[in-house]
Amino acid sequence: MHSLMTISQTSPAGLCKLTNCNSIEKAIDANTPTLGQLAKYVGDEKPLAFIEMNIALLAVFCNLSNSIKPEQAKMTAELILSEYPNLTIADVNYVFKKAKMGQYGDLYHRLDGQMILKWLGEYFEDRCNVYAERSIKEAQSYSFRSNDTPERINKLVKSIMKK
Repeated sequence: MHSLMTISQTSPAGLCKLTNCNSIEKAIDANTPTLGQLAKYVGDEKPLAFIEMNIALLAVFCNLSNSIKPEQAKMTAELILSEYPNLTIADVNYVFKKAKMGQYGDLYHRLDGQMILKWLGEYFEDRCNVYAERSIKEAQSYSFRSNDTPERINKLVKSIMKK
């Protein structure tokens, strides 16, 4: 896991390069702090700058003619931090990577806060579904197999207790 102390000392540009995930599962497994944790540890300035940096890098990458203005990027970052404090650094980087790859559709030379918030909403829903699937699989791994009858379980427990 990336320690919160190490993350807090990393520049916003460095945070944008911190992870290179290619799936929701890898973003989850990257174990980076959430935006909320980072804000609590170092204040809102660093996570806001990190989000704004991702927005600016996306606009440059896409060479947009109607690029998002700095004031819009700031307001969008503030909304992201307040509405999605449970997203991690890896999650945010992955969403912006997907946007660069066109996985949220064509930008048509336009980028605005509503589009970005929509992407994050879609991603957050998908992320919750992945967590739910993981939880179900984990619960199923603890359930008894069909051939585990009470008699067989008692025998197993007795053999273990004899050791």
